[in-house]
Amino acid sequence: MIASSSFSNAVVTKQGSLFTWGSWGLGLGHGRRVKNSAPVYIDKATFEASPIIMAACGFSGSIAQTKTRGVWTCGKKQHVGTHADDDLYHCIPAQYFHDKKVVMVTSGDNHMLSIDTEGMLWAWGDNRYGQLCCGALDEGEGETQPVLVPPEPLTGPKWRMWRQVVNRQWW
Repeated sequence: MIASSSFSNAVVTKQGSLFTWGSWGLGLGHGRRVKNSAPVYIDKATFEASPIIMAACGFSGSIAQTKTRGVWTCGKKQHVGTHADDDLYHCIPAQYFHDKKVVMVTSGDNHMLSIDTEGMLWAWGDNRYGQLCCGALDEGEGETQPVLVPPEPLTGPKWRMWRQVVNRQWW
């Protein structure tokens, strides 16, 4: 799997290793913008030795999902519950997703999304332009914790199809 944004890139290998390069949200612990023109291995110990199955890159952060369905974020303003900027991956506790396992993750410029095993959509980060599909538009810090997106507007055929796939566990 590969992921890319304006400033960062990630590759997940068949063995579940994560490599990142570019700048911002790489998981290297620098706490500031650095530039890496070559892929850098992010040690599996970072993710409690669980293989990575999915990764996504945003403008200033990245997100990774492990085989054990853990969700890990790093980068500017991407840590759930804080606005730490240490550029290290931190696990989002399962209780933020109502103890549901996450099956898919993605990232926008300054917000992130995930889908759980029941097909429910979660969003957090910047909501300046309505990216989170819930709540009031915000010029401030946005949502610092995952918010359950109301399923009512997501009832089209594609959403129903995705929910069927999730319910059959085709991942």
